Amino acid sequence: MAAPDDQHAAVTREILVRYLDAWTPAALHGARRVTYASTGGQDESVAALRVFGEFADRLAGHRLAMVLAAPSSDEATALAERLDTVHSELGGPAELTVEVSAGSLQPVADGAVFVYLAGTGAPLHPDAVVELAAGRATEILLTVSAALAERYRTALRGAGLAATVQVELVDRAGAARLLLFATAVPKHLEKFKDELWSVDEFAGVRYRDPLDPGHTLVDISLAPDVGPLRRSLLRHLAEAGPQAVAELRRWTLDETIYRLADLNRLLTPLVSTGAVGRDPAKGRLTPETIIVPR
Repeated sequence: MAAPDDQHAAVTREILVRYLDAWTPAALHGARRVTYASTGGQDESVAALRVFGEFADRLAGHRLAMVLAAPSSDEATALAERLDTVHSELGGPAELTVEVSAGSLQPVADGAVFVYLAGTGAPLHPDAVVELAAGRATEILLTVSAALAERYRTALRGAGLAATVQVELVDRAGAARLLLFATAVPKHLEKFKDELWSVDEFAGVRYRDPLDPGHTLVDISLAPDVGPLRRSLLRHLAEAGPQAVAELRRWTLDETIYRLADLNRLLTPLVSTGAVGRDPAKGRLTPETIIVPR
């Protein structure tokens, strides 16, 4: 059986790979220069390179650069050698380049940029993370301690990456790894959440919303338990008052780990059982329908 940290790493890697598989063609369509900047380990870097290799036929007229940082010179050398082997296996496309250095990651400002920050070293100050994520064409995924997550989220939102989600991966022993994703594009956050819930189920690993007062553990599933969302939604309505469905959609996207599809399958039974009211009282639920707390 895999060790807890291996379980966390496996889930994180699959989330990363799934999202990069969706992000890469969109980035290549919108920018001539695309950069993946990361402090991730060998397994994550190899997985990312293989994703990029799948789009070699779309690289004409573009440059897709992997800019990677390793903690030491020895680790940087080992990583560069492994990636060079994989790059050759992929046919060595000249437009797909790999640069590995020892030390800290440097900001990349031009083109479409995806930043993945992971590792066991001292955490970067939120200002340093914001510097790495400079530019509205940048998206970022990082592992961070629960105690610092809100500081990072606030800093990234202030820098223009306002669409964010944070989720804890929790193993059977209760050990957690917190992931924070940030983008300037709400639809990209929707896509990230789709991939978050689409990963293969891993024995012993469940999700937890750091913003959920109940700290409820939820199995990874295409149709997850929406109990925590129900409780959070009712609490939100009690505090904020009547809300249009469109406002609740924005709240679900920005303030929970759940998808808009999860809200959709929750609202109808809430209304039909009388847990909440609605205005108008009848008809199809539309973005303009007002949901009223009881």
